[in-house]
Amino acid sequence: MTSKTGNDEKDLLEEFFLTYGLGAQRAKLFAHGTRQAASVVKDKVRSRFGLNIGPRPKWMKDLGLSRSASRADASKAFRTLQKQYHPDRPENKDDTKFREVQAAWELAKAYYDKQDAADKKAKAAAEKKAHKKAKADQERARKRAARKG
Repeated sequence: MTSKTGNDEKDLLEEFFLTYGLGAQRAKLFAHGTRQAASVVKDKVRSRFGLNIGPRPKWMKDLGLSRSASRADASKAFRTLQKQYHPDRPENKDDTKFREVQAAWELAKAYYDKQDAADKKAKAAAEKKAHKKAKADQERARKRAARKG
């Protein structure tokens, strides 16, 4: 089983191996996707670089998506597959594949909704922190002006 990592990820992984003294040999093995090397450092790589190198969820495979696919990519893939496997088409007698695609789309929507909610929450927290900092800066400036004046 080979890993399908991009060149940037491979470079990061090789850097990780060399940085943590795991050796160039293991770096080469991992870059080529061997399972032995992957099992040695999977958790360390995840924590150090924030990479998720595990298998894709089934719904991503069903829709033909990569891990980095956006909601728009998922939507486009769903519509394409929905047209391809629709039971009203003459070549599609069985609707099981069509139902699998629909189920995958429902999971994808839930995944992206959860991701959007987390992004909104993080954005709100960042805005609150920025507002609090700006307010503190204004208060400091007011106190400085009061001392001078």
